[in-house]
Amino acid sequence: MSEAFGEFVAGRFLREHFGEEVYERRVEEWREQGRDYGPVWTPEAVDRPSPQVMYSRGPWILHRLEARIGSRSMDRFVARHMIQDLRMTRQLLDALEAVPGPDAEAWFRQELKRTPPEETR
Repeated sequence: MSEAFGEFVAGRFLREHFGEEVYERRVEEWREQGRDYGPVWTPEAVDRPSPQVMYSRGPWILHRLEARIGSRSMDRFVARHMIQDLRMTRQLLDALEAVPGPDAEAWFRQELKRTPPEETR
């Protein structure tokens, strides 16, 4: 998910410095580009997903997570991801559970496993 976080944080920079409209265009690009790929993560996966998944679906899901938990909780989650060097998805899920709580972790886990077009804006 490192690529997804990098792309998401870059998107947040766009929002902060160039406005919501620019950010929303980037979000739409993530959604469109990630539409043709499978899940970001499943517990059974032994291989990394393609870079296209991590650079499009990953940040799209992070964007949706921020809408769900709020910017302050997302700030704490992103900081935790970057400071703690979370390398495994299970570690990431544990960190999310510790920040906004188990409901967010359960939702995020489901979203990572989801295959388009099941997702909604």
